[in-house]
Amino acid sequence: MALDLANAPHVGRPRLSEAVLDHLTGQILAGALKPGDELPSEVELATAFQVSKPTVRDALRHLSALGVVEIRQGRPTTVGTLRADALSQFFRFAVAGTENKYRDVIQLRRALECVAAPLAAVNITPEEAEALQAILRKLNACKHNHDEWVHWDARFHLHIAVVSRNALLPYLMEALIGVMEDTIRVLHTRLVARDPEKTYRRHVDLADAILARNPEAALASMEEHFDASMTLIELMRQSQDPPP
Repeated sequence: MALDLANAPHVGRPRLSEAVLDHLTGQILAGALKPGDELPSEVELATAFQVSKPTVRDALRHLSALGVVEIRQGRPTTVGTLRADALSQFFRFAVAGTENKYRDVIQLRRALECVAAPLAAVNITPEEAEALQAILRKLNACKHNHDEWVHWDARFHLHIAVVSRNALLPYLMEALIGVMEDTIRVLHTRLVARDPEKTYRRHVDLADAILARNPEAALASMEEHFDASMTLIELMRQSQDPPP
């Protein structure tokens, strides 16, 4: 399919760029262009919409911020692959400076991942099972390595979201990676209250339930996982060394 410019609406003020944005978004969602396909030039778009090039440029910038298009200097703008970057920044700003940010992150993750875990148990493929086991081996090797644990713990949970086959969960989890890693980092450093071996075993139990294709056990393991995190957060809140 090709982008339909013949039916581009002729728009007037004050919503010039918004109308261009809406039309381009509708065309891309309809499948007129696929990731990697080139958009018409700014001149062609401006002529079709009967607006100025800066108006077109503003609409394209909005799409670029979402990863819908890729703007490259001196080269045609192309349809991009969706990224969670903008939403990731939003989540970081949303919890910055809030009193209970780690609790709030855990509660949101719980809502998402208690959906993802049983779905992953139903939908996991042999290749994805091997990848999950490989991540477990990484976690086992870095139980006492702070930075590596943070990285692989987040990837473990992101992989479960991908395996769930829900189209939105991987984007949401990818967007949460920054605040997830911040939270994991804080919990991992509280060695007085945290047992690295027990933490690792909870990941093993969750993976075993998914690998056994047992959605009920996967849900129960994920619930237990977050129960432990919430307990640790409460202990830190009550202590003289609260999370930063």
